[in-house]
Amino acid sequence: MPSCISRRLATVIDWAGIGAECALLLVWKVGDVPGAGNVLSAWIVVSGVFGVGMLLPAVQLRPEDRPLPYAYGWRYVRAFGIALAVALIWCGHGLLGFMCVLGEVGVEALRRREREAWHG
Repeated sequence: MPSCISRRLATVIDWAGIGAECALLLVWKVGDVPGAGNVLSAWIVVSGVFGVGMLLPAVQLRPEDRPLPYAYGWRYVRAFGIALAVALIWCGHGLLGFMCVLGEVGVEALRRREREAWHG
């Protein structure tokens, strides 16, 4: 059975997401726009909560579904996510940085669990 999204779509989603997060951080800290900080904070908190949820073993796709594809350059997307977390911690927002890491770890844990289940 085909995956629910193509690798190209996964690439667009991942790169657009990390690009928007980095842009919001720059606008918030460099441009001094507090509204961008509010949007980024809400986005990262939701990402971290879902990341914790994805760490739970009960969260997985149906066994007949193929695992979600990795985006082209997914290692760079993960590196930008960790760099964003480090930048948040450096700017004095340790809890947001921790939530950002939880989101990254949760997504990677779910994808690895899906691949292991698919490949047996």
